[in-house]
Amino acid sequence: MSFDMASFNAELFAINGIACPANVARSVHKRQAEFYFGRLVARHALRELGVVETEVRVGASREPVWPPGIVGSISHTRTLAAAAVMPAGECSGVGIDIEQVVGEDASVALKATVISSEELFYLQTQTGVLSLNALLTIAFSAKESLFKSAFSEVGRYFDFSAARVVHLDMERGMLSLELTEALSDTFFLRRVCHIGFCFIDPKAVLTYFVW
Repeated sequence: MSFDMASFNAELFAINGIACPANVARSVHKRQAEFYFGRLVARHALRELGVVETEVRVGASREPVWPPGIVGSISHTRTLAAAAVMPAGECSGVGIDIEQVVGEDASVALKATVISSEELFYLQTQTGVLSLNALLTIAFSAKESLFKSAFSEVGRYFDFSAARVVHLDMERGMLSLELTEALSDTFFLRRVCHIGFCFIDPKAVLTYFVW
């Protein structure tokens, strides 16, 4: 879903029956709008599964708490919001992430905090169809999707260094991350997780991971 943040009004929470947590109500306009539209698309996604009149609560670690029997994920940017949900019997975890392709300033930050020197070297060898900034964005988003999908299993935060980029398949739209530490019995050391990616538009990347 695309949205215009400038047209958002906090009254929409009450009008559409979407709960606004106290910390969100105290936050800036941008945070309120992103939370609102994220929960709105989550409601639409749940209704596609026949789940109605339910609230996606906020967990102790600020993660979405889905209704029983449902796994899902929410992501948003300043203009886009998306949600993916599936019956728990069909998979154990879902993670999606949307990112705007970074500019030069943000790319410096990603190189310092998200991508190791070895990962950067590999991504530099893959430039051509996509710019290095686009590849950095994909790698960052892929790690976010992995985190969201694995969080319910791992039960704690883990750093970007817990997974490293090992392969990029442009034709299939797939980036492979290898775990550099054991996160759980399921997410064991050296497990390779294949994260899908695509461009929503020339400047926005969507990544997804289902396990």
